[in-house]
Amino acid sequence: MSWWEEYFAEVDTMEQDRYGRWFGRDMSLQFNNVPPVEGKAAVLGFLKQFTTGFKAIRHAHGELVLAESRGAGEAEITFTRHDDSEASVRGVTTVIRGPDGLFQRMAIYADFSALYPAD
Repeated sequence: MSWWEEYFAEVDTMEQDRYGRWFGRDMSLQFNNVPPVEGKAAVLGFLKQFTTGFKAIRHAHGELVLAESRGAGEAEITFTRHDDSEASVRGVTTVIRGPDGLFQRMAIYADFSALYPAD
């Protein structure tokens, strides 16, 4: 299993202590057009807030370009809400890892509008 698959398997648990172990102290997260979130604690806080409306997340990976220190991949991401309804979106994630293997930068680009239906 590649480091990419290991990381996303831990994301799909939604347990911050599992996927958060991949983040370097000075990590930067670019999430669509939101200003970058800087620092591990801030990134974890942002992701916790983003996922509060969901009880499960599941990634089905598509194309992947992977090296030891960099990766970019497509995925279909299915979110299960607390009422058991689901919404799927397609997205692209890029990662840059430091010499210690921890993430220095991650960028996530996806249209999440399907998660928030218009009233």
